[in-house]
Order: sequence, then C-alpha cells, then structure tokens
Amino acid sequence: TLEKLASPQRIQLGDKKIVLATHTGTINCYVTRGNVIQPLTISNVLYVKHIKFSLLSVIQMTQRGLNVTFASNGTCRITTEQGDTVVTASKNRGLY
Repeated sequence: TLEKLASPQRIQLGDKKIVLATHTGTINCYVTRGNVIQPLTISNVLYVKHIKFSLLSVIQMTQRGLNVTFASNGTCRITTEQGDTVVTASKNRGLY
C-alpha cells in the first residue's frame, strides 16, 4: 500500500544523482534462511518512480538498530544487535 508524501523527499544515490521519492509504504517479500523461505515485511519504504531496482538504505537500517556488514567475499549480512541474522545478500553485477 502506498501513501503519497505531503512533499517529495530528495534522495541522493551512490553516483551523487538526486531522485525524488513521492510515496511511502510497506513491502512484503521473502528471504531464505538456510533452506527455509520466510516472509519479511519492510515498513516506511520510499517509492521512487524511475528506479529499476529496490534499494535499502544502510543508514536507515543502522538507525533502526540493525548491523550491516560487507565482506570481501561479496556478501552483505544484516543482523540484529543480538547477532541474529536477518538476511544475507550476495553481490550481483555490482549490487547486493
């Protein structure tokens, strides 16, 4: 479900380009933990019309108490403060 923002929010991408988020909402997706596929809900997601990929803000995750670790083997791990793994991602074509 998307809700229109009162005013667009500016977002700076990694290449310094500025895009505008026009809506906010919640997304439901699935993650694999071991051999088990589990649902994952991410709230307060910003919607940007012309972006081809879904992007997660590292700073937003750390502000919510999560830890984000990037390893030299091309993996990214998001964990709780207690050390429980929320999700692990692998680098693919320069993105995690």
